[in-house]
Amino acid sequence: MNSALIFRNIVLANVLDRARQYSFLVILGLTCLLSYEISTGGISIHFSGYQGLPNAAWVGTNAGVLTLMILCLVGFYVVNDSLGRDTLLRVRDIITVTSVSKGLFVGAKAASNVLLLCILLMIPGVVACGVFLGKGGSLSDLDTLLMPFAVLGLPLMIAIGSTALFLDSFPFLRSGLGNLLYCILSINLIARSNHTKGVSALDVIGLGFIKPSISRTVISQTGSSAAVFDVSFGKESIENFSWEGVVWSTEVLSSRLLLVGVAVLITMIGAACYACETTGTVNRRAWIQPPKIFREASARMLLAISRPVGSGIIPHVFLEWIRNLGGISQLLCEECNVLSKSLSTRWILGGAVLLVASFFMPFEMVRVNLYALSAVWFLVPLSVGSVREKIYRTEPFVSTSAHSAAYRITSKWLSFLLLFVLVNAGFLCRSVFHGRFDLAWIVVSAGMLITATALFLGSMTGGKKVFEIMFALFWYLGPVRGAVSVDFLGIHSPTAYPFALVFLATAFLLLASVVRLGYFK
Repeated sequence: MNSALIFRNIVLANVLDRARQYSFLVILGLTCLLSYEISTGGISIHFSGYQGLPNAAWVGTNAGVLTLMILCLVGFYVVNDSLGRDTLLRVRDIITVTSVSKGLFVGAKAASNVLLLCILLMIPGVVACGVFLGKGGSLSDLDTLLMPFAVLGLPLMIAIGSTALFLDSFPFLRSGLGNLLYCILSINLIARSNHTKGVSALDVIGLGFIKPSISRTVISQTGSSAAVFDVSFGKESIENFSWEGVVWSTEVLSSRLLLVGVAVLITMIGAACYACETTGTVNRRAWIQPPKIFREASARMLLAISRPVGSGIIPHVFLEWIRNLGGISQLLCEECNVLSKSLSTRWILGGAVLLVASFFMPFEMVRVNLYALSAVWFLVPLSVGSVREKIYRTEPFVSTSAHSAAYRITSKWLSFLLLFVLVNAGFLCRSVFHGRFDLAWIVVSAGMLITATALFLGSMTGGKKVFEIMFALFWYLGPVRGAVSVDFLGIHSPTAYPFALVFLATAFLLLASVVRLGYFK
């Protein structure tokens, strides 16, 4: 068969496989809602309190920059784990015995990633065009409006899709470590783009090229001494200036083509690594599994929290009382056992490093930096465990259980909450030691909210993508950027919403039970 036809069929099959999932439908809905908010001014960029008049250049730049910032953060989580999913479904074994080359297969995977990201990039552009024309804009100005999406957006989508494929080519980067590395990389690239002046290939958003032109216009028209870039939420009363756009020079196009070249290079490296993995004789599945000693040790730690049988610390009367609590106690123990056995060696070692560091690093550094990093590390087992029944096709067995859906979802929620508390045990102990009981409370309530949200979104969509995207977006806006209204970790304002997190966690937990009951029955 023609290689081009094989390439097209693999790309089409991958896109349809992703597009037919409920989670992708939810992502499209959220993208449309966010695009409308950006186009109508609900979310906008401004420079020292000044905003451009709504002409084609400003509307396209505003929508394009905000869309690229969001997709740079969360686009990776939409398309990642494509090769890992093939491994789970045994597609890789089929490809290995066919005449399809590994390079062609991996290239088609990368192309499908880029195509999915381009669909998400296209939605804000179409919505911006519709809103612009609805307000009396001219059709002849649409090319000016769409230039930021074409020149700045398409190369970035190619880079994100290739990066997702590259990290997915290595077994040890397919889950936690790869997600964490990309999270750190994307935040640093956005920050670098905000501080870059002039054209640069490392300026993935393009702010270094756009900001000087807008700053000069703001200073000349308003008399301000400086123009500082910022993002505003809500339709605030902001003064306007007139800006006619930038000139898309060959230097800008060359820098974006250089970004595409780097993306192609890392795709080729990923294809070579994937080919070595599939043709190797090492049992990779056995190598990835954590050693028995780590599984048993983590199982004993978690079970000691939920059911300390035979420890000799708690009186036998209380142990009997715990055993007689009903099905929830037994389910909790089983969930803790399953969760501990599913933790990989790399995740356990990373969690142990974070735990030890939280006891010895300066307290303020732990509160601001290490606590937020621990939340990202906790995302790895949580996102997979929230849809474990869907991944391993165990819904029929779970639905025939004698325990109710509320018992099942509550026991899983408690097991994840115990793991979250265990990972942040150092920060909790030091908060209590310093008399900061408000910080200890916010850690527990944040764990309650994060775990309940993961279970609700996983039960509603049947996948982990929506939760990973929402977590990455709110984690950047709240703990990193300092927006108090979405700071669910309470880093910048631990007493702003003392009971709101618990209320939301309870609501999400109840909704997850209702959704799970309707799904299984």
